[in-house]
Amino acid sequence: MATVTGALLIGSLHGALAYVGDPAAKPTTRLGPGYVVAVDVSLNAAQVKALSGSYTLDANGRIRLPIPGTQGVEVTLGGATAAEARDRIASTLTKAFNPNATVRVVIAKIPRFQVLVQGATLRNGPVTLVDGSHLSDLVAEVGTLPEADLAHVAIRRVAQNGGWEILSADFAGFLRGNADRFTDPPLQNGDVVTFNMVPGPAPAVAVQGEVARPGFYAYQTGMTVRQALRAAGGLTHDGDPERVTLCKVHERRSLIVNASRAMDGAATDDLPLSPGDALFVAPRDSGRRWSVVGAVPNPVTMDYKGPVLLTKAIAEAGGFKPTADRKSVTILKNMLTDPAHARAITVDYDKIAKGDQPDIPLDPGDMVQVPEKKHAPNGALDLGLLLLRFFAF
Repeated sequence: MATVTGALLIGSLHGALAYVGDPAAKPTTRLGPGYVVAVDVSLNAAQVKALSGSYTLDANGRIRLPIPGTQGVEVTLGGATAAEARDRIASTLTKAFNPNATVRVVIAKIPRFQVLVQGATLRNGPVTLVDGSHLSDLVAEVGTLPEADLAHVAIRRVAQNGGWEILSADFAGFLRGNADRFTDPPLQNGDVVTFNMVPGPAPAVAVQGEVARPGFYAYQTGMTVRQALRAAGGLTHDGDPERVTLCKVHERRSLIVNASRAMDGAATDDLPLSPGDALFVAPRDSGRRWSVVGAVPNPVTMDYKGPVLLTKAIAEAGGFKPTADRKSVTILKNMLTDPAHARAITVDYDKIAKGDQPDIPLDPGDMVQVPEKKHAPNGALDLGLLLLRFFAF
């Protein structure tokens, strides 16, 4: 071993190279083809200059150590961390030197690649990432908008045959703690990553009040009052055909139509509807009634026989559905008597139930509207929200 050692150029520690690591390198970073490692080898506290320096991993993840007396010794570093690479190099050198060599390894350069980002992110365009980056690393770089559909992130990638393939990642699942290749896939050079917007609710119109099937109905091009009333099963026996209120929410106006004439196709009353419009059919004796509609098991319209509190009214309707937004219960004052001049009061029902706020008495003509939670189906189209948007102006 002495002859081999003597053939090496050995310098003092004061001449050791100062290696600077790649700022993106972490203790857990694993080496691969194209990575550059800075290796510092010393024997008896003196640097071995012939072996110290920068090495680039080849396509197979290997480097070649120029040990004198050999044609170079290959060391496989692919898949190793910097600490594991140090141990592999030290093990190789131990076979050639006595005493054992001391080795220090720093990841000097990590290969970079580019992807293109588009859609609901804070920053669109080309993004440079380090080798081994995943979708989560990209999100950390560009950020996402609140309306981004993280459950369906599209990744367009060049396939082996030269064409394109489309991958879909459920990044929302990653945020819930499910980390795998389906939720946080590794990215490749040339990937086009698209963050689409969460689909909005389908266009619909609301038909509420004294109809057979109150609810929301898909808007069809050219839809009219007659078609909407038919979709809701027509008026009930208690419905007043002369007191049907059409709220043109986006136009911020309302008008009274005659359901009988609308059903006959009269142009004066069978008016065209727009997405988001709401029809409300008042009961014949609406001046002495109150109602509870929305996310309750049994929507009710009751005769007003005396003072009734909000909690009692909710109980009459069977309480709340699991999807109900209890913190945003809306009381539409005078909705049954004078819809065009109704005013909305929104309360947190839970605070009333706990006694933190006083219970609220209802008056004749009041409507209680229990909205769905925002993430529930049709939540964004709930009648209370539509009317609040309308009567706020």
